[in-house]
Amino acid sequence: MERKRRIFINASTVLLGGGVSVAINIINSLNNDFNNIETLVVVPDTNEYQSLFKGLENIIYIPLKKLKRHNRPYTDFVLINRLINNFNPHIVFSLGNLPTPTKYYQINLFDNPFTSAKRLNNLHLTYKEKLIHQFRNIAFLRRVKYVDKFVVQTHIQQELLLQKIKCKKDIEVLPNASISVSETEEINFTPDKSRKYLLAFSYYYPHKNLEKLIDVARLFKQKNKNYSIILTITNNQDKRAKKMLECIKRENLSEYIFSIGKVNASQIADLYSKIDAMILPTLMESFSSTYSDSMKYEKPIFTSDRDFAHEVCGESANYFDPHNAQSIYNCIELYYSLDVSSREAKVEEGKNRVANFLSWSDNLKKILKENYNG
Repeated sequence: MERKRRIFINASTVLLGGGVSVAINIINSLNNDFNNIETLVVVPDTNEYQSLFKGLENIIYIPLKKLKRHNRPYTDFVLINRLINNFNPHIVFSLGNLPTPTKYYQINLFDNPFTSAKRLNNLHLTYKEKLIHQFRNIAFLRRVKYVDKFVVQTHIQQELLLQKIKCKKDIEVLPNASISVSETEEINFTPDKSRKYLLAFSYYYPHKNLEKLIDVARLFKQKNKNYSIILTITNNQDKRAKKMLECIKRENLSEYIFSIGKVNASQIADLYSKIDAMILPTLMESFSSTYSDSMKYEKPIFTSDRDFAHEVCGESANYFDPHNAQSIYNCIELYYSLDVSSREAKVEEGKNRVANFLSWSDNLKKILKENYNG
């Protein structure tokens, strides 16, 4: 009988945003699509992970207090290492942005654009946030020595990472597959058929530039347009998210921009069935799974005229200047002024593009090619 390959998946710090859907898809694929692999998975102790992995015995939940900044040295160097050593894996697959300190062969999924960025200016970051990113970048560079292979999601990220680490490392480019979940549930949102809904599917981060969408909503209101922007932010994500929601209420903009709150992975398919397009005025990304999901669900994409977006979306997206609300408004108006066949052609381009992306299973087989044989 063939001996199973053991893979330790360290997703202990993957708590928010698109990273959670990536982690879920990787974990599910390794658990379900591979015959000769045994996994031990470490994730944060959150309701989303608990509900998705209910009953699985190969999941270890790390209490959130152990992930606080002052506890991270103990968690990373002692607690996680103890779990790794007890499991004695062939591979450690780390999904957080910081590599795991380990003696074992390690693959690191690198998707932190702040680490590879040449500068952090013009991203709406506070002084404290810039300082945190700078300390995190120092920690990352100190842990590069533990990594045998990096996996990035675009060629742009590959080039930037090579420049940053300044040493020879295996860096493989594997774009995100679109989200794949086994269970689906309805979302509590009923669209008005007389309006077009543009989904800004994002946790609140300063670099997502979501405040600019309030300016766009003001233009919708001023010109009496039947467009509505859907946000997925909540008051408790950031004080600036709370300020945004208060501004929307104060200016009576809720007809043109509103939030439906947090969306679980199992609700994504239903949400996309109820919206008309995706909009993302982001200033920086490593990939953004919302691009691939939008192409998969055959929705038009309105996004920033940036190199990362062009690499992922190509000609399927409609591009604007993310600093200029009028540019965003004009981009939307231009698309909907096209004839039906021209609009459908752009959506079809996206559908064909994402169809050529590897599945999560095929992605993982490429990543593990020298360690997996069936």
